[in-house]
Amino acid sequence: MDFEEFNSRLKELCAEFPAEQETVLKAGASKMVRKIRENTPDSGEEHKLKLKKSWCMEMAGFTGKSIRAEIRSVAPHFHLIERGHVIKTPGGKIKGFKQGTFFMKKTVDKNQKEITDEMVEKLYKKVKKKLDG
Repeated sequence: MDFEEFNSRLKELCAEFPAEQETVLKAGASKMVRKIRENTPDSGEEHKLKLKKSWCMEMAGFTGKSIRAEIRSVAPHFHLIERGHVIKTPGGKIKGFKQGTFFMKKTVDKNQKEITDEMVEKLYKKVKKKLDG
């Protein structure tokens, strides 16, 4: 059995075992939130809307096919740091542009394969344990 066949069989098992799929997905999403939090830039100042402390994860959907984890930042300035913004004078004149850091995109791209593989392995172990009795 090659990896593609294994992956397709796991997708079939996800439909049969949605509870196991949800626990594995939640663990994988929590790990991704930790990785994003580690790579979030810090201003060095203390305030109540710290970007590093603003990450949250919610599980959405009810069935095996529609369940997903949504990772987001509740900080109102996240999009400015991630994607960049213009720099204006107090009079409103555009002075320049601050390039975004794209730390979230880079972190997800760097860790997605590793976390997905881990999730597949955990799901396989849980389902195998359940099937073996």
